[in-house]
Amino acid sequence: MIHRLLGFSKSKKKDKSAKEQKTPIVKSDGGVSDDSSINEKKRVKDLGLKGISVGYLAKKLLKDVVKAGLKKSSTIKELENLEDFDHDGFIRKKGASKICPEDGKIGAAYVHSILEPKAVGRAQIMLSYSWGYTIGDIVDTLQVYCHNSGKNPDHVYVWICCFCINQHRVIAMRRQKKDVPFDEFRSIFEQRVTEIGHIVAMMAPWQEPFYLTRIWCIFEMFTAKNNGSTISITMPSAEKERFIKGLTSEDGINQLDVLFTALAKVEVTNAKAWAEEDRTKILKIVEEEVGYAEFNIAVSGLLREWAIGVVIAAVEEGRDQVEDDRSKKRHGELLNTVRKLLIEIAVHGARVLSMAKEALILNEEIHGHENVHTAQSILLVGVGLGMTGNLDEALTTLKEALEVYEIIHSGRENEDVAEVLLKIGGILYYGMGDEEGALNVYSESLSTRELLFGEDSIKTTTARSNVAEMLGKKGEVDESLRLNELNLTIQMKCPGLGKYHPDTANSMNNIGIAYAIKGEYDKALELFKSALVIAEKVFGSDDYDTKDYRRNVADAEREIKNKQS
Repeated sequence: MIHRLLGFSKSKKKDKSAKEQKTPIVKSDGGVSDDSSINEKKRVKDLGLKGISVGYLAKKLLKDVVKAGLKKSSTIKELENLEDFDHDGFIRKKGASKICPEDGKIGAAYVHSILEPKAVGRAQIMLSYSWGYTIGDIVDTLQVYCHNSGKNPDHVYVWICCFCINQHRVIAMRRQKKDVPFDEFRSIFEQRVTEIGHIVAMMAPWQEPFYLTRIWCIFEMFTAKNNGSTISITMPSAEKERFIKGLTSEDGINQLDVLFTALAKVEVTNAKAWAEEDRTKILKIVEEEVGYAEFNIAVSGLLREWAIGVVIAAVEEGRDQVEDDRSKKRHGELLNTVRKLLIEIAVHGARVLSMAKEALILNEEIHGHENVHTAQSILLVGVGLGMTGNLDEALTTLKEALEVYEIIHSGRENEDVAEVLLKIGGILYYGMGDEEGALNVYSESLSTRELLFGEDSIKTTTARSNVAEMLGKKGEVDESLRLNELNLTIQMKCPGLGKYHPDTANSMNNIGIAYAIKGEYDKALELFKSALVIAEKVFGSDDYDTKDYRRNVADAEREIKNKQS
């Protein structure tokens, strides 16, 4: 049942008398074509690319929805029930008594039934969405797109299948149990995506987009990507606010874990369709032309760039709104709480350092020097310095953060000190090659966290991973393996992490390294591959960890091949 929502119709050729027929035009290849036929095809094609202005949708359509007894919270399925052949829904009613300009029959598409001047024009964007989304969220998403791109909603015309496809013809086809052949559908659909050249993919809710569970949405994105069309990910304003609020709340770091998991869980083969035949054919196309893994990485990359863009935009908006102590306090805390996203997922060292210095000025002014928020900013400055290669200055700054935390907490046995110790260990080992010094601070961080939270707490895993790495360097492979396996057990049980989180991938990779040292390359390869899949989705193909995991896969495969030969 190939996409019955498509609603394509083939116009029947009418017999013409010799007097009515126009003189054929001789083509360069010796064939002939009727200029009226060419003009008719162009006219129908142009009609098929008509879109509705976002301004009309916001100012007129939403009012009409409410007048019809529906709500802004009504889904498209509730606006138009395609299972009900006998009663026109909100969309079909608009053009029920109008002649369709495409085929000359009664019953027109919504877009062809709008009489308001300038409300309809050549589509500049195509909305890629699900019929399970609400009409209010759809319109809001399009308004967000216009705002973000600096465009006037009255001048942005959008092609939306529910309004731009003739649903009367869809119902007629369903009554007759007819379908558009898949190859014909694909050809027309690809042409439409290419002609418009820009799809706006609506993603909501942000932590687990319903969009990514629908095979036709996936196919729209796949087609746009393959054709070189522009793809913009946009979300309703409420989703954006919820995302930012989550990052800036007390459990903002946990919200990032949710984001990491959402990125890693992108999997085209899990998408569903109304008709299993559609799903099977689309998956086959994706597999043969791109490959599931490459497509999943591309979609995750788009989501990742969206998240980074939203965070940076929020920081810039917050900067513009800094007026009084309250706004300074809020902005300083925002700069602190987005650090993990920018450090771990974006790796924008210069930007991290710039934001950290900005946060430090604000937090020191509002809270004073010996304050948790100020200490967090000092820590972030140290991290930024390390990321930009200023290692000595980074170490000095991190030690300053350590001293401030010790004063605030009256000692070293607290989570903040344990966090700074991890960062100091990173500078010592990765920046200065001091393995023994790094092991000492990593071990203290782990001991503190185990004392505070218990050995089985998820909060102990990062420090334990670092200790395990140092022990492995010293040749204590069995102990390193034990610590990493304990981490993996804890992470797999954690609701916020599980098998999709990059920390879990790190444990898999570390365990794989231990097995490789032991010569158990088959076990190592399986773990390396699992880690690589997660890293490619969360961090992208060019990330340092991703490249490291990919090298490990290649090394393990080579060793297995050598053993077999």
